[in-house]
Amino acid sequence: PDVFGGAVSFSGYFTAGAAGVVSSLPFGRNAAALAAYSPQTLAASEAAADASRLFFVLVANPAQGFYGTQTTSFLQVLEQQHYQVEDVLTALPHGWTEVRAYFGAAVTDVARHWAASGLFSSGGAGAP
Repeated sequence: PDVFGGAVSFSGYFTAGAAGVVSSLPFGRNAAALAAYSPQTLAASEAAADASRLFFVLVANPAQGFYGTQTTSFLQVLEQQHYQVEDVLTALPHGWTEVRAYFGAAVTDVARHWAASGLFSSGGAGAP
């Protein structure tokens, strides 16, 4: 939170290794490593003071099987832990079409959040 205060995700998955055997290979199929690098696990254990300073934009189609389920579950963790989050629902499937359609709006949401937090004010240094 001291460097980056905002993140955008386009229908991703938030549990390392959840997309099958191949997605667990970078972690050596090690359960501890998978948990240590899973955004869902990390978000659930972040200190409340830090969690409340972070802003997420999640763009996803909640009806799209694997990616919809992953995003919905991650969104629940973010909300329970009091992260600031913008949930952008789309009918588009996971892929570049979704990114092309929503990238500008998602980045604008992050910039708007940063501006409202005073990040760009004179003397305002650091993440929101």
